[in-house]
Amino acid sequence: MGPKSVSPAAPATAADRPFYWLGVPRPKWSLSMIGLCFFAFTVIGYYWPLGTLGIGVAAVGLVTQRSRLRIPAFIWLYALLVLWAAIGLLTSIDFAVSYDLITERLKLLAIMLIIVNTVDTERRFSFFVYFFLGCYMLFPARGAFVNFLVGQNVMGRLVWNNVYGNPNDLAALSLLALGTALAVLTAKSSLGIARFGAAVAAALLLVVIVMTKSRGVLIGLVVSMGPSVLRLLFTKASRTIYAVVALIVVLLFVPDATWDRYVGMGKLTSTDTLVEADPEGSAAERWEIQKSAWQIFLSNPITGVGLGNFATANLKNLPQLGLKDTHNTYLNLACELGLPGLVLWFTMAFSVLKRTRATRVNVGTSFIGVDYIWLERATLGFLVAGLFGTYWALTFPYLVIALLWCSTNPTMRSTQASEPVLKRRN
Repeated sequence: MGPKSVSPAAPATAADRPFYWLGVPRPKWSLSMIGLCFFAFTVIGYYWPLGTLGIGVAAVGLVTQRSRLRIPAFIWLYALLVLWAAIGLLTSIDFAVSYDLITERLKLLAIMLIIVNTVDTERRFSFFVYFFLGCYMLFPARGAFVNFLVGQNVMGRLVWNNVYGNPNDLAALSLLALGTALAVLTAKSSLGIARFGAAVAAALLLVVIVMTKSRGVLIGLVVSMGPSVLRLLFTKASRTIYAVVALIVVLLFVPDATWDRYVGMGKLTSTDTLVEADPEGSAAERWEIQKSAWQIFLSNPITGVGLGNFATANLKNLPQLGLKDTHNTYLNLACELGLPGLVLWFTMAFSVLKRTRATRVNVGTSFIGVDYIWLERATLGFLVAGLFGTYWALTFPYLVIALLWCSTNPTMRSTQASEPVLKRRN
């Protein structure tokens, strides 16, 4: 008796197909999803100071939902980090500063918990990536270009306002946004209008990163994305066209004076030539600050000097330098939270990246209109850039880390079979 024949699955009806608005997948809305998007809109654009309201709305949605609350390992690790910072209040140089920052870290803990329990389907994941990219292009990216055109900059470096008023922070956050743009651009199932918009966004974000003159972020970009981008250029003609267009945009927008700062990077390999690396002498100053940071860490290796207190400690250690940032994420963690804090933060970040890599190898990275491998690469670039800037206190990295965990969530993967297969673009 021959094998039993299996009837082919019936094609999806119009009602079953995902609805796209301007190429963006429409998610299934919930109160927690509404609160999450409201939070993202306010924290990215600083349009209203109502991020806490978004967290509250989303939290109410989680409490009222029927599904079981998920608390992944990386959230427990971050909770331990916040707890360790709270213990550090006992030895903190400035109790009030540390206390206020711990309160902000608790908000980040809440928003990560909301993300992993809300972004639980492919459509929600894809929509949030699109939404994040759209908000970033609408506010900080647009605002930075407008500021530059009207002459508002920092020594010729692109900036906007609030957290984006620091060119290095703007560059680091734009690197994460670039990851979302490439995730849409390279996805096989993204629609034409979304693909075109992502290509424009990627080109403009590359200009933003270059015009901030952030050498550390540029190094992170090249290390994490350079090889992959070059490999893509030789696999598809249309991608080569996108790359040529992006290069033209960069050359048209970026002034010649901007390249001077990058030319001096070759002199950063030796302490003898640090003064020659840039005219303002920031490289030499950073070297002195980091030597001071190492001394501060050795004096407080366990509990640190307290969250947010490195600048004060540096002023006491080297008064001639004044209130300065470490310009190094990992030295900052070690100084403010001691070695246990640094280990907890590292473990949290790399546990998610390890899980993401394992899922990518075993399952793949293709979602509806999103290839999340670029979020992974952007996060790696962000961690490399952290060697040259203090970025661990920013909000965006934790949103991306939580999204990366969502991409490995088995409950999300189980929805793939029920999603209609979109027409692949060759």
